[in-house]
Amino acid sequence: MTIRIIAAATATATALLPMLGPAVGRAADPPPARVVQITADTAGREVNRYYSPQAHGPTRKFHVFPEQRVVVVVNVNPASADAIDTTVVVHLFAAGTDADALEKWVNNQHSDALFADAPQPQRSITVARERLHTKVAGPLEREVGDGGDEYDRYRVDFTIDGFTDGDLTVKPSQGSAAAFVRTKDLPR
Repeated sequence: MTIRIIAAATATATALLPMLGPAVGRAADPPPARVVQITADTAGREVNRYYSPQAHGPTRKFHVFPEQRVVVVVNVNPASADAIDTTVVVHLFAAGTDADALEKWVNNQHSDALFADAPQPQRSITVARERLHTKVAGPLEREVGDGGDEYDRYRVDFTIDGFTDGDLTVKPSQGSAAAFVRTKDLPR
């Protein structure tokens, strides 16, 4: 007789679980996955001029994905024509971060940090070197800065092998960024 009462109570509780909502009786659903991909059509903001006497510095290209709350930053640091170092960092932001907030964060990365209320990434992932492939073209043209410094402009084409890290999936991606190699310093 005791067995029948326990079985009846279990059956009743199981029947009531759907009416109590999704959080009762099972684990919460995982957060939706974030999927990003850089293509030739993906807009990006390229920054290589800073508040500096030199006309150009390292290039940073920002690809903002507001629906995913993700910013992908391509960093191009040319030490010389033979040594143009490229890295890619993917920054993930908290739920509720909107496009305006992401733009504030991007602005703070290359200007004088005007926005104290800009969000900070919850997590940043540096793309592994074995997943990042670059090809350098150039020099494409010579530029002379206002102070007399000179640069050769190169184009760095990059591809990223697809990968998944937690709730982030980066699909195979490709793009390009400029690199400015200083050939003549500012006159002294």
